[in-house]
Amino acid sequence: MSAADHNNRPTNPTGRSFLSYRRMRLDEAKLLIQAQHELGIPTWQDVKDLDEGLIAYNLRSVLDDSNIANAILWLTPEVEQSNYIRIESSKILERSRKNDSFFVIPVAAGGLNLEQAKAIGSELLSYQDWKLSEVEYDPIQFQDAADIAKRVLELRIQAIHKTLPPSESLRMGLYTRNPPPEEYLPLNIDWSHQFRERKATSKAWNSHLLPALKTVADTLDRCAHGRRIVAHGACAIPAAVALGAAFLAPRGIKISWIQTKADLPDQEWSLGTPPVPSGFQSQTEGEDVNAKDLAVLVSVTDDVTTALKASRPKLPAFRAVVTISKSGNIKHDDLTEPGHATHLARTVFEAIRYACNEYSIGGKIHLFMAAPAGLAMLIGQLLNTLKLVQTYEFFRGEGPDTYRPAALLRPSF
Repeated sequence: MSAADHNNRPTNPTGRSFLSYRRMRLDEAKLLIQAQHELGIPTWQDVKDLDEGLIAYNLRSVLDDSNIANAILWLTPEVEQSNYIRIESSKILERSRKNDSFFVIPVAAGGLNLEQAKAIGSELLSYQDWKLSEVEYDPIQFQDAADIAKRVLELRIQAIHKTLPPSESLRMGLYTRNPPPEEYLPLNIDWSHQFRERKATSKAWNSHLLPALKTVADTLDRCAHGRRIVAHGACAIPAAVALGAAFLAPRGIKISWIQTKADLPDQEWSLGTPPVPSGFQSQTEGEDVNAKDLAVLVSVTDDVTTALKASRPKLPAFRAVVTISKSGNIKHDDLTEPGHATHLARTVFEAIRYACNEYSIGGKIHLFMAAPAGLAMLIGQLLNTLKLVQTYEFFRGEGPDTYRPAALLRPSF
């Protein structure tokens, strides 16, 4: 499709978020880009995406593109002296006057108060009806960027929900170790910048990733209430469990996962699918009577016991151990239809509930899984009665395979 065709089309609400800023504020721009990616918002940023040789022409062309869904105007003292900001501002103003789903978020930053930012905005845009946001710190902290990204997310989901037919689901991608493919989705969560050597730090989980999932779930519930969510992606198992825990079953948000299987067509897995006996069974054994924690071993695509044994010196003592597996060759994936996944997820939940009651578990639930991401999400949705669930990332290094702590979930809080 030609550029002219894109220019004449209505705004694509699943398109990219444009950031207008002075390059001396690059560090702040990086935080704004990162915060949006963590919420699933794709971005356009000049440092990465713009050809320096044709900067003025390309700016106009980019902002004419219907696949630019919105703009953030980062108003700082330096923007008054920038010709490029004036080019961007004029095109942003032009887009906003089309009265479609394109939206603008002007932000008073760089120490500007609201009145100072309004004066700059008025000079650049000859337009003052937009609601200005304000940040406290100069330079900004990540929480400032997260607050702006949350505002973008709210307006984005509202626009998408308004344009989607009522019967159509809202698609969401979740990617951890590698960036998502470039496709226009309502949400395409990119956490690849937080994962190093297959895992994210506990600080990243607690300060960025888990809050991001909560924001996404709360925003979808509030701004697209009743809309069915269909998720997919290539993500670490702890991320899939955390996704499910953000969409706990009692919330009533209908979410499913598109499970890709090499030898079968893609399947849609959800708790709404009637269970079909999967052949997996649970077994519970007591260990240390003085311990308070419970270990849960879910072996579907591989046997978790070998890596768990190598990890035990760095793990706490367990009051009991729950093992969910299937007799026969342990290296299999027998979840050949969606109902198998529903049955197995509920088998895991019932085994945890039984063990917690039988052994008076008062500590954490430690979840070790070798399983498809879709199953991990379904299990996460069923954790609502549990206080603390420690997930683990499988790690293959030069020595024995081990499990390392990942997200600590608090489903009942």
